[in-house]
Amino acid sequence: MTTAAGSSTSDTDTAASGAAVVWHSFCRVCTNACPILVQIEDGKVAKVMADRDGPIHQGYTCYRGRALADVMSNPKRQLHSTKLQPNGSRVRIGAEQAMDEITAKLREIIARHGPESVGMYAGTGMIKSVATVCNEVYVELRKMARHLDGSQVTLRVNPEVGKALKENGGKWLLEMEEICKKTVIVKSDALQHQEQFEIL
Repeated sequence: MTTAAGSSTSDTDTAASGAAVVWHSFCRVCTNACPILVQIEDGKVAKVMADRDGPIHQGYTCYRGRALADVMSNPKRQLHSTKLQPNGSRVRIGAEQAMDEITAKLREIIARHGPESVGMYAGTGMIKSVATVCNEVYVELRKMARHLDGSQVTLRVNPEVGKALKENGGKWLLEMEEICKKTVIVKSDALQHQEQFEIL
């Protein structure tokens, strides 16, 4: 969640009028989610600074986090899905088309070479917390929801993640079932690293 520093009605009015306003947020570069202050000018991110009131990071941010304003305003920033053409150029395509084509290609690769032929890399964090992994499972399932077949979905996860998914009355699982409109079954596997999971 992102909130204005000392937010009030006047802060919202100031932001809308184009004057500078600073918002509390967190960095998305890696999984550490460092607290940051984001300065907005004319509706755009002008500067990213460390939030020195953050109790865990105590005002620390890395150079990548502080460079977010430059990254967002970079003219080479890719804002849309594109598809590589035989001549090396790229053409813009819709996100749904991109997901459909990627899904079809991955299924083809897995059918031909097995599931171990596909790898995944995300973020630059060290060891992710159980809560972070639960959220990643939720986000990944949301992305895959309309591409899943059958009446149920099986999550193969580390036992600690499986336990967390079932806590609080199975809130995580209920939300996942609502998204994919299928029964979600959790299969705990001690051989799975805490950060690893499979959606089957």
